[in-house]
Amino acid sequence: MTRLHDKYGKSVYLWGPTGRMFISADYDFIEFALSTSLILNKSDEYSFLQRWLGFGLLTSERTKWRKMRKLLTPAFHFSILQQFIDSFEANGVKLVEKLKKMDGKDIDIYRYITLYSLDVICGSSMGVAINAQEIEDSEYVKNVKLLCKIVAQRQNRVQERLSIFYWMFPNYWKERNAVRKIHNFTYSVIDSRRKLLNETSTTEEDGENCETKKRVAFLDMLLQSTIDGRPLTDDEIRQEVDTFMFEGHDTTGSAMSFALFLLANHPDIQEKALEEQKSIFAGNILRQATYDDLQNMKYLECVIKETLRLYPSVPFFARKTDKDVEYKGKGHG
Repeated sequence: MTRLHDKYGKSVYLWGPTGRMFISADYDFIEFALSTSLILNKSDEYSFLQRWLGFGLLTSERTKWRKMRKLLTPAFHFSILQQFIDSFEANGVKLVEKLKKMDGKDIDIYRYITLYSLDVICGSSMGVAINAQEIEDSEYVKNVKLLCKIVAQRQNRVQERLSIFYWMFPNYWKERNAVRKIHNFTYSVIDSRRKLLNETSTTEEDGENCETKKRVAFLDMLLQSTIDGRPLTDDEIRQEVDTFMFEGHDTTGSAMSFALFLLANHPDIQEKALEEQKSIFAGNILRQATYDDLQNMKYLECVIKETLRLYPSVPFFARKTDKDVEYKGKGHG
């Protein structure tokens, strides 16, 4: 793609196996595409995720996407995220201990960061611990990693892209088996979490255990939400939880890995980031971080933003239109 843009400019038309594609790296057009309500439907590539994720926020079409986006936005308010800082740190300590054992060795940092991300995302989305960093061969972790690999492979294999032929390939059957196991796990968590919420509600009504407000996991919010005047079904909840797990661990793992890569290659920047941490923690680098501490990490924030500029976790997104869309007086369709 870089060669095409170097040769033909920031925007090009291509004919591919799925039809005509308009590919653009023009900032103004991307801003237009992200802000207009005319280009909300996802491209066919997203269908490769539907067996696993169903029609959650990532894969749903325009009408459902709007409703779910409105419903889910409060779950990412800073007041909710603050509740999980201790979880982020506890899992971070496990990560650091594992990396200490690798001191002086060449390692694939992404492997370790991905397991950390799975622990954090699973804890904040479902309210359960999968201990991915301690039990790397757990069935859930293996199946999530397998599905990510299969989806990436299918996008790049012409013969597997066509649904009518896909069943003829081994990946189809591997995918079916992995999806079944992941769905069963998510449904079991939904069921147990619903029972726990009901028990907690009953206990609080009886005046017991009301001293502290418990953390609200993403799943808890879904279980207590309504859409079109009705509660969400287990299938709708499962789709959003699985989507959050996929999107959250993959993008976070990628961003953190590239940030560490860049810091390792720029020791002067790494030293400045370290000095900021020492300043914030004022001689007690091992104390637990607070939300205010995170707000004061201005230099580290710049490091992360520059990492995302150079190595975006999602380097491209795809949309499809069923009619011409006018941009700066020209039609695109």
